Order: sequence, then C-alpha cells, then structure tokens
Amino acid sequence: MAIARITRSPWWVGGGSMLALTVAVGPLIMTTMGFFMGPISKDFGWTRGQISAALTTCSIAAAITSPFLGRFIDRIGLRKVVTRLSDGPVGSLKPQDSISGRRK
Repeated sequence: MAIARITRSPWWVGGGSMLALTVAVGPLIMTTMGFFMGPISKDFGWTRGQISAALTTCSIAAAITSPFLGRFIDRIGLRKVVTRLSDGPVGSLKPQDSISGRRK
C-alpha cells in the first residue's frame, strides 16, 4: 500500500517532467548551439545574430504553442494528434517520390 501512495504523489510528475526536460532534444540543442554556431555561420554565410534570432524565435514559438498543443492532446488523444501532425511532413515526401519515377 505504501508504494501506491508514493506513486500517486504529484512530486513524481514534477520529477519525471524535470528528468524529461533534462534529457530531451530542446536542452541539447540549446546547450550545443554555441559550439556549432561558428561552422553554421561559415557554411551558410549567416551572422551569429541571425542564428541566435532564429533559435530564439523557435523557442518563443514553442513556449506559446505548447499549452494549446497540450490541451489539444488532452481533448482528442495523443495518437490522433501525432498522426495528424506527422501527415504534413510525410505527405510532403509523396510528390518527391512520384517525380523520381519509383512509383506509378
């Protein structure tokens, strides 16, 4: 019975969220961007300010849209949301495949 009480504690949600944010892709990109900024600016001809502005814009957009996406997931379910959001990138590959002549 004691284990059931511990796992129902809201602190487990906070701890799990903290762990997920620690190992997720977002923090990895944010912490390593300074290392890759030099090669990216050389390859593409962008300034460090332009790269930083793009990264900041993406972070702000993610912060604004995350609550709405969470509400959408709660309302219709994770599987349906992931399926609908992946239809765009996967569907964009179809014209490329048909142009290459592999499918008829």
